[in-house]
Amino acid sequence: MLCLHFKWPLGAPMLAAIYAMSMVLKMLPALGMACPPKCRCEKLLFYCDSQGFHSVPNATDKGSLGLSLRHNHITELERDQFASFSQLTWLHLDHNQISTVKEDAFQGLYKLKELILSSNKIFYLPNTTFTQLINLQNLDLSFNQLALLWPSEAADLAFTFQLPADYPSTPVLGLS
Repeated sequence: MLCLHFKWPLGAPMLAAIYAMSMVLKMLPALGMACPPKCRCEKLLFYCDSQGFHSVPNATDKGSLGLSLRHNHITELERDQFASFSQLTWLHLDHNQISTVKEDAFQGLYKLKELILSSNKIFYLPNTTFTQLINLQNLDLSFNQLALLWPSEAADLAFTFQLPADYPSTPVLGLS
């Protein structure tokens, strides 16, 4: 009987290491690295538009750079809602039903450059709402029901922001 014996170039320790790495890679979706159900994901950009979400999906990767939750049914932004999303550079929450934005809802979003909150039902914003957003360049609050923008907040806005066309030029005045 002829027996061929080939010597495998990788030893047992190397094979064990490769196997362990493959198991870790298989577990990544369970650790929150997967795309949330109903969302479309491209690398670290998450598009969860028009999916009927009432809140931020739990499976969203906390290292994501962009998160779009447009055209959903979100009604409230809780305190520290996005605190673990410290890498976000843009966040789109337009065309929801948001009426309440709790103080510090955007706590920890130091890298955020763009925040879109247009076409919601926001009528009031606490005067510390945007103080943590030190890199914010674009804020869109158009098509909401804002009645008042506090003077201290308006004076600190060092970025481009969009309000409804009929918003008074003096930011302290209320809307009708």
